[in-house]
Amino acid sequence: MYPNLINTPKIYSGKNCVLDNANIFATYGKKCLIVTSRTAGEKSGALADVVKALEVNDIGYEVFNKITENPLVSTVIEGGAVAREFGADFIIGIGGGSPLDASKAIAICAQNPQYDIDGLYNRKNPSKALPVILVGTTSGTGSEVTGVSVLTNDNTMQKKSIGGADCYGAVAFCDAKYTHSMSYDVTVSTALDAFAHTVEGFFSPRCTEYAFMYAKMALPLLY
Repeated sequence: MYPNLINTPKIYSGKNCVLDNANIFATYGKKCLIVTSRTAGEKSGALADVVKALEVNDIGYEVFNKITENPLVSTVIEGGAVAREFGADFIIGIGGGSPLDASKAIAICAQNPQYDIDGLYNRKNPSKALPVILVGTTSGTGSEVTGVSVLTNDNTMQKKSIGGADCYGAVAFCDAKYTHSMSYDVTVSTALDAFAHTVEGFFSPRCTEYAFMYAKMALPLLY
């Protein structure tokens, strides 16, 4: 029994996977909040594809593009309030690790207006959360498939993660063309990030047969 495999999102991968599976968005409701950074969604082309998929399905949307590197808890609380005011049925996160992590936290805050900065970290786990669809534009963090959201605590300005069943996305879209807008330096950095995650899993005392198998395959591929 490997409980870590139970909550993994449904993954769609390959060229044009967002547009080719546009019907998926309609199964989550009629209104959504798109969470991204100032530039990642537009530069990669992911935002344009997502908007097309939403328009095909007559889904209303708003864009919340205030996510910065190492997102603040106060920003995700604000995003949760925007989602509630708009009446969003689900969240779409577009970007690298920061926007995707923030999207998962915003989905929790949208359903829990009582959470302040400390409340989010000390929440009852799992909490209610809106469904989340994640579209990655980098290849290092793996946030689109993990049950973790790394945020910066406004009170201490330290990075601290939340995790659990309420931090998993429902669907992940993985199209390599969205990574082409990365600079060479960012491409190398995200590759090293993925490599470090794999090594970490390989040597973890909690490593299962599944994790060991995937690490053995991933390490030479990433190298």
